[in-house]
Order: sequence, then C-alpha cells, then structure tokens
Amino acid sequence: MHDLAIIGGGPAGYTAGIYAARYLLDTVIIAEKKRGTLMDSPLVENYPGYKSLSGFELGGKIEDHLQSYPVEIKEEKVIEAKKIEGGFSIKTKNREVQAKSLIIATGWQRRKLNVEGAEQFDHKGISYCATCDAALYGEKTVAVVGGGDAGVGAALLLAGYAKKVYVIEMMDKLFAEPIKQEKLRASDKIEVLTGVTVKKVKGEAMVNAIELDNGKELAVEGIFVEIGGTPNNAVAKALGVALDERDNIIVNDRACTNVPRVFAAGDVTNVPFRQAIVAAGYGAIAAWSAYRNLEDSRP
Repeated sequence: MHDLAIIGGGPAGYTAGIYAARYLLDTVIIAEKKRGTLMDSPLVENYPGYKSLSGFELGGKIEDHLQSYPVEIKEEKVIEAKKIEGGFSIKTKNREVQAKSLIIATGWQRRKLNVEGAEQFDHKGISYCATCDAALYGEKTVAVVGGGDAGVGAALLLAGYAKKVYVIEMMDKLFAEPIKQEKLRASDKIEVLTGVTVKKVKGEAMVNAIELDNGKELAVEGIFVEIGGTPNNAVAKALGVALDERDNIIVNDRACTNVPRVFAAGDVTNVPFRQAIVAAGYGAIAAWSAYRNLEDSRP
C-alpha cells in the first residue's frame, strides 16, 4: 500500500507529487491527461519565474521537475474509487492502486456550446482548443465565445493567424485581466460584442455563420468556445466527498475535504481563482496536509 495516491496530472497534481516526494512519501500519480488542461493554454504570462511561455511549455517544465524524483506516473483513467481497510483503492483498466491517503486533483472539463447546430458542427468548425487549432484558420474569420481570461487569450492567439476575430460575451463587459483587455483593444483584427449570445450555428459541410440572439448573423469559418468548465468530480462522489452547489469539492485552507485522509487541489475544488499558480499552491498544501496526517497517525 502506497502512502499517497494523487489523481490528476495538472499543476495541482504534479506539484503535490513534488512536495510528497520531498516528504519521502511513497507516492503514485494517476493522470488521465498528463499536464492537465494547462496543455491547452496558448500563453501564460503570470506564472512567477517565467515572463511568457505556452501552457505546453510550462506543463513540461513542471513535469520535468517532478520526474527528477522517484514518483510513479500512470497515464490512465480511473474507473473506480472506494474506501478499504487502512486507506483507499483506485482502479484503472490495467491496475489497482492502494494508498493510505488520497489527493484529488482531477481538474475540470470544458463546457460545450449548447445551442442549435453546435453538436452537428463539433470538429467541423467548432473547436475547444485555440492552441491546437488556431493555425488552421489563417486568413479566415472566426469567433470566440467567452470573454474571460481564456476567451481573450484565445482571441489574441487567433489574431496572429485569422483576418478577423469576433469576441462574443453574454455579459455587458469582458472579465479578462485588464492587461489582456489592453492588448485586445490594440488589435485592429478583433471586434468585441458584449451583451449578446450565440443562438444558432449554421453551415453545410462546415461552419459558415452564427446567429446571435439580437438577430444579427456573422459570417465565420470557425468558432472557438471558452465558456468555462465543469469539475471532474466522479472520484469525489464515489468516496462521499462533499460538494458545493456547483459540484466543486469543498476544501478548507489546508486542502482537506470532509472525508478523512482525502485532500483536494486545483480546478476541481471550490477555491474561486482558477489559475495555474493557485492550483500549484494548493497542491503543495495538500501534500503537506497528507504528510502531517500520516506523521500524526504513526505509532
């Protein structure tokens, strides 16, 4: 039985792994997606120590740091989690892992665009990853749905390829960092539309237009969706971990859940500020809490 199992491979899970290794805990990480959704971030400019780099690069640096310690990383999907005598059992398709303590750092999954035509044109002009697909839209007109940090970041990336980028935000203003909004306003390729929502996606073989709820129709060849996400809380539910009204794991300032020896960190929790640096910080706290708990229980 391991001292600690960490489920999740983003900044929270990997940072927890680094700290757990430094506490000399026998640790295993199970991650369905290595480096987590950080991989999809086009540009990170607010992680201390790095002025500017892609999420792919930052995730790689954190992973390299982790791999300098003797921590097992299993790139597999958890299919069952349950309490057993003395700890927890985590099952994947290929193995069962047992551990005395558990850190849930499973992050969140992107929320889909839920309007008429969206399902029909998924991967046929609708994308959920600007980092992956921006280069496919050179000299084309595209729209970004969502005006938060992720949406504005996607628009700035797309402006380097597309001839025109619409940013569509349902609220009456954008919610991205002010410095990102300054860059947005400085671009002559980007047009911001606030107080409107997408009503319908149109096209033939591929997307060719979107209809807004104000009656306007925009001719676009691509739609990038950045409207937040929902927490990956299946493991938490299976273990009886308490969730808030938005299905996020409830943690205290020590990353503890209501279930003894179950800790949580990152975007799956109710910590409100969803940033890589915050996830990493809570990952460190979760590992420390797990270590202190194990130490206090030793004879």
